[in-house]
Amino acid sequence: MKNTASRFISIFIATIMLLTITSSTIYGVGKTYKTSSAPPQISKELKGKEELIKYFNEIKRIRNNMNTISINSETAKQKSDTIQKQITSYSSELKTILNLIARFKVVYKDSPSDLFVANQIEIVAFILDSSLQQQALLVDRLIQGEATDLFFSDYLVSIYYYLNIADEMISYLERFYGIR
Repeated sequence: MKNTASRFISIFIATIMLLTITSSTIYGVGKTYKTSSAPPQISKELKGKEELIKYFNEIKRIRNNMNTISINSETAKQKSDTIQKQITSYSSELKTILNLIARFKVVYKDSPSDLFVANQIEIVAFILDSSLQQQALLVDRLIQGEATDLFFSDYLVSIYYYLNIADEMISYLERFYGIR
């Protein structure tokens, strides 16, 4: 009797182990799905795709150039004019792109796909401009002595927050809509 029960338990355990090893679905591991580009038809339906790509690439160029803005608590007073000129220059470039996108939206007002992607690109430009405005505020506060410790500065949090959102939006547009 003991032998039969022990044999039954051994077969039962072996069966469970065999099923676990050969099963395609493993408990505790997330199911993987085929990755698809969000709505693939949008990038196929774009009538002004080349213009949108041009605006998008300009925004990416500005974003990369924003890395050259060097704000330092010690040199902010000495280089504030240079830093403010950089910030103003990048901000005016973004505003020019925003104006071009506004005109683009008028021309392609009957194309929902173009309007959607233009709005997405416009969001990136607004976010980057907000970051530039925060950087200008930070420079002003450094000069006035209100933000002497950059590491704990509340201004840096919002600057990096806006930059991260913009970077995520750029990646999103590149990945899901093929805008490169």
